Amino acid sequence: NKIWNWKKENAESNLINVSQKDLILTLLPRTNGKFTRYGLKTNGLRYYADGYKEQFLQSGDIIVSYDPQNCSKVWIKEKDGSFVEFTLIEHRFSNMSLDEVQNIQNHQKQLVQNTMHEQYQAKIDLMNFIETVAETASEKKKQ
Repeated sequence: NKIWNWKKENAESNLINVSQKDLILTLLPRTNGKFTRYGLKTNGLRYYADGYKEQFLQSGDIIVSYDPQNCSKVWIKEKDGSFVEFTLIEHRFSNMSLDEVQNIQNHQKQLVQNTMHEQYQAKIDLMNFIETVAETASEKKKQ
C-alpha cells in the first residue's frame, strides 16, 4: 500500500481517474442484446431509452451490461466510453433479480403449455363425441 501511494505521489503515474459508478458499470456482467421495434431485448426482457428510436427501427445486436440482482435497468457502452441507461418497459419485473424473472417466465411458459395440452385434449374429445353421435345417427338411419 505504501509503495503504491509513494509511486502515485512522487513519480509520474499514468493512472486514469474513474468514477465509482463507471467502475461498477464496467465490472457488471455482459450479455447480448438486440434492438427491435419493441425496444432493446435482453435476458428475455424489453428496455427503453430516449433518443434510441432510430436503433429500435434499424434492428441490430449490441453488448449490454446488466445487474443480475436488479433487472430494472441495463446499460450499453457508447463509442466514447460513456454508459447509456435503459429502463425496463415491463414494470411487473421491476426490482427483481434475474433468477426471479426467469423463474416467473418459466412458470408462465409451463402454464401456457398445460393450457394448450388441455385445449388439444378437449378438441380430441369433441371430435370423438361427434364421431360417436354421427355413427349412432347413421345406424338408426339404416334401421
